[in-house]
Amino acid sequence: MINEFESYASKKYLESRRLKAEKIISILNKFKGLKDSSVLDIGVGYGVITSELSKHCKEIIGIDIVDARRSTGGYQFKKVDGTILPFENNSFDIVISNQILEHVQDQKEHIDEISRVLKKGGICYFATPNKFWVIESHYKLPFLSMLPKSLANSYLKIFRKDAVPYNINILSYNQILKLVSDKFLVKDFAFEVMKNPEEYNLEKKLRFLSKIMSKFKFSKYILPSYIFILTKKD
Repeated sequence: MINEFESYASKKYLESRRLKAEKIISILNKFKGLKDSSVLDIGVGYGVITSELSKHCKEIIGIDIVDARRSTGGYQFKKVDGTILPFENNSFDIVISNQILEHVQDQKEHIDEISRVLKKGGICYFATPNKFWVIESHYKLPFLSMLPKSLANSYLKIFRKDAVPYNINILSYNQILKLVSDKFLVKDFAFEVMKNPEEYNLEKKLRFLSKIMSKFKFSKYILPSYIFILTKKD
């Protein structure tokens, strides 16, 4: 029974990664054609998204601080240490930073490095959770990301003893804009996804709520996650 459950859970997860890849592909193709693009995927994880992307772009390199890949086909992989990217200036047409920022200690350096390795006019698909979403996205605990670190650690000691200390640094909408605006022109794409959830393969259970929230401008401050397209400034 356990093996059957684990197999089912694994298939569900892999399918969710594939759908996420389709969403990323759809969004990127609206801004820059993938077919002729060189792509860097920061934080490949299991490699499912990177493998799917490889079917649509000229070349793709995936990097991570550990090698936990299940899907390895179609792309090069480099193991890295820290936020410094082991590539020359102006190396890529597209960089993907998908739910990575909150795990990075030096977030400014992460943004600076993305800008450095992008070619002139290159873009970054940049997705990250929202500090003010009620349910923290990693530990699924209410209000966790809103708390000061000392309180967050005390909170985790009660519900997730093995997770202390709380090393996730999730930013608010305005904090994200402040972080990226020096290096990039910023296009907030989350509302476009919310208005057209079928086109971007949003989870079915979220589609109705998504369409309702897209009608209210204040929703951008309370979304569970943000999607930005960042264009490198000249």
